[in-house]
Amino acid sequence: MSTNDPTDIWAWTYADRKRLRDEGGGKLAVIDGWNRFNSYHHRNDAAADQAITSAIEAAKAEGELRWELLLRHWRLQLWLNYDLKKVLPEAIDLLSLATDERVRDVPQRICAFHDVVDCHVQMDAVGFYEDIVANAQDVLAQLPARHTCATCARLNVALAAGAAGRAEEAEQWIARLLAQIHQPKSSWPSWSNNLGDIYEGLGKWEDAEREYTEGANDARKSEYGDFYVKAVLGLARVRARKGSVPEAIQALYEARRAAKYSRGASILALLLETEGWVAEATGEPAAALDYFTRAARYYLTLGRFRQAALTSLHATEMAQAANLAPAEEALALAARAVGMMLPASTDVYRRLERLGKQPIPPDDPAQQEQVSTQPAEASAQDGEVSQMDASERAVLEESLAAHMQSGDVRAIAMILYRLGRWDMEHKRWRAALDPLIANAVLERLLQLPMSDREDALDLLKRAKELLPPGSVGAALKAAESGPSTLLAPLLGQFPLERWQWLVKSVMADLEEQPVVEPEPEDEGRGFGAWLEHVASMTALILRFREQAEPENCERWAQGLDETAAEIEAHVGPDGQGREPATLARGLAALARGANPDEVAAQVLPPLNEVIEQVCAVAQEPVWHHPGSSPLDFLVEQVAQRAVRTLRIRDEHRATRLANMGWRFELMALDLHKDKRLQLIAHFLKALSELLYADGQAIPKVKPRLKKPFDAVLVAVYEAGK
Repeated sequence: MSTNDPTDIWAWTYADRKRLRDEGGGKLAVIDGWNRFNSYHHRNDAAADQAITSAIEAAKAEGELRWELLLRHWRLQLWLNYDLKKVLPEAIDLLSLATDERVRDVPQRICAFHDVVDCHVQMDAVGFYEDIVANAQDVLAQLPARHTCATCARLNVALAAGAAGRAEEAEQWIARLLAQIHQPKSSWPSWSNNLGDIYEGLGKWEDAEREYTEGANDARKSEYGDFYVKAVLGLARVRARKGSVPEAIQALYEARRAAKYSRGASILALLLETEGWVAEATGEPAAALDYFTRAARYYLTLGRFRQAALTSLHATEMAQAANLAPAEEALALAARAVGMMLPASTDVYRRLERLGKQPIPPDDPAQQEQVSTQPAEASAQDGEVSQMDASERAVLEESLAAHMQSGDVRAIAMILYRLGRWDMEHKRWRAALDPLIANAVLERLLQLPMSDREDALDLLKRAKELLPPGSVGAALKAAESGPSTLLAPLLGQFPLERWQWLVKSVMADLEEQPVVEPEPEDEGRGFGAWLEHVASMTALILRFREQAEPENCERWAQGLDETAAEIEAHVGPDGQGREPATLARGLAALARGANPDEVAAQVLPPLNEVIEQVCAVAQEPVWHHPGSSPLDFLVEQVAQRAVRTLRIRDEHRATRLANMGWRFELMALDLHKDKRLQLIAHFLKALSELLYADGQAIPKVKPRLKKPFDAVLVAVYEAGK
């Protein structure tokens, strides 16, 4: 040991690393694998597993027992995200090394005992309650009050007490933990998540929300992606269960976005469960039942028996309360999960009995039907799939099926990205193309910001480097024929022209080219497109009334009056169908400065509501206006509007160009107020000058446009010819 501080469990490794480096040879592989593991942990489980397994093999070969103990402990911590049924035997096997006299001075010998406790806590904290408490008492009796392992011991008892519903006892252990924690709680986001889990299990929603919020904030700062996802999923569940539905949906959306970057089958199972709670809160019990059932199935597969039992029991009880068809699969899963638990878990045994079902014991053939997912003892070779990775792949496919059934496009896009990334990580580059292209198309359809869309594009660029020339382009070209058989049921009668435009836009994104070709308008959306155009333009005029030139306002109002006259000329003798005409005249009156209340009274319902909406939008900055967010799509859409306007050549061309140019000038007034947006404002001014010049020449603006806006302006000029 290199220090006398009994609380520093890492002290011995600092000097020992130097010794291993000095001795060289195979001992360098121990340090190399350990360093690589730490760089990948919480970021890439497959790479972390490969790194630490190679380090363990080197430690065994070199007879480095202390390092073998440390490394095997941390590999078990990694494996806890996967199949606990296979982790527990390995954890028990490690105890033989942890009790060896030759490693008595290694603090991680206590961690080896906690590996077993971790399995018990996650498998069935109530059933193993007495064992968990006994371990904690033994550990606390031999350590200083402030010690890493003492913190773990207190946390384990708090988790077990919370799971058992012993609220007062859980609160006492939490208080002891916080009073004697060995380092700031914010330094390890998992602690806040664990406390959130305890409070959530006890139904203390406000306390749980506070802890999950702290966990999310701390994880974001420390860049622990898996902890962040778990925290945000916790927020979604708690908010759903306490009735804060909009906030729950918002948290779920954020969790899905963040889940693109996390690993671990357990996180995906937790995501499915959370989807269930949010679906139930939004009044969709059938969808909730499906999510809960799928989550329970994977909790059972992963050895999380208590979570599987609680989830499937709740699904069955909810289905009965909602008068759904009998939840036979959920009830069968509950029977199998309870059958794997100890008799001390009386709460789940009683709930199962009330539902008229008996537990299925472990030796029953029905228990053998579940899929086994065993972490690989050795790293998979390039292109091979370890049992750990196969487990994750199975849950991804199950999650995709669940989201396809619910029709949740955003969630489907996230899972498609994960599948494509999984294929890329296993060097199945051709297989990765289809899910990555589908992900990129759906994310563009959803109009997600480039910060979200660039992930799939980056992987597609990587695939271009790894595959024969033209492979990615050919896959994109093939995708233009229409949605794949996977996506066809989701998209229904999606217009082929619009699908092809989306795919071509992905091609342009991939080549880092501007997307200025106007999106095809859906048939039958003529009135909707007109309404969006005139309402949004009138809102801009209201917003910038003081800066708007009277002649421009009058030109716009006259155009609306002409539209109203055309509609009135086609209205039948009974006057039916006059509503759009009254709206056009109402918007013209607003442009001339009329009182909004008086205008609304003159517009026939239901279009009179548009006047109120226009006035409300006018109070917001332009980047909050419908269709103007995210900002990268705002730039695309104004470019496409400009191209569409330049391509129309009729007797109204001059007026149309003048109005569109003025529209961009008004938008620029808002953008100029924020220094971060002034480049976009400058681009809009240049676009206005291009329209005022009838698209005949690229305007020379000062200062010159910066990238990528200079290229977008040139592309608009070329496309508008």
